[in-house]
Amino acid sequence: MTPLTAALTWLMKFLGENPRDLQRLREEHMEIQASGKGGANLSWSEVNNVPHTAKVISETLRRATILPWFSRKAAQDFEIDGYKIKKGWLVNLDVVSIHHDPEVFPQPEVFNPSRFDEPLKPFSFLGFGSGPRMCPGINLAKLEISIFIHHLACR
Repeated sequence: MTPLTAALTWLMKFLGENPRDLQRLREEHMEIQASGKGGANLSWSEVNNVPHTAKVISETLRRATILPWFSRKAAQDFEIDGYKIKKGWLVNLDVVSIHHDPEVFPQPEVFNPSRFDEPLKPFSFLGFGSGPRMCPGINLAKLEISIFIHHLACR
C-alpha cells in the first residue's frame, strides 16, 4: 500500500466516524461547485482555499501517522536529555509518539481537525517530514487528497 492509498483509507475511516467533519467538507466543496467556477473540477486556487479540507488532511496524517518513524544520520556529536549521540550514528525519530504527545495534542486519540486552527509548535507535526528531507511530493499528495475529498463530498 502506498502512503497516499493509506492516507485515503484512514481518511475514509475518520470521516465515517466523524459525520460533522464530513458535513463541513460537503459544505466547503458544494460552495465551490455552486460558484460555477470550477464545476465538478477544482482549480489550483480553489485547492488552496479550502481551509477545513487542509485541516482534515493534516489531522488524518497526525492520527494515522502514515510514516511512523524517520531515520537520520547524526551530522555531528550532540547531547539530548543526557544522552550523547556521536557523529555518524543513526537516529530514529518516533513520529507516532510526537503526533500523539498529549502535551502538544490534548486527547491525541480524538480526531479533531480544529487542532490546526492555530500554528503548531515547530516539529510537532511531521505528516510529510520536515526540513531539507521533507517529502518532495507534498504538494502533489495534498492535491490528490483534496481532489478525492472534493469528489467524495460533492456526491
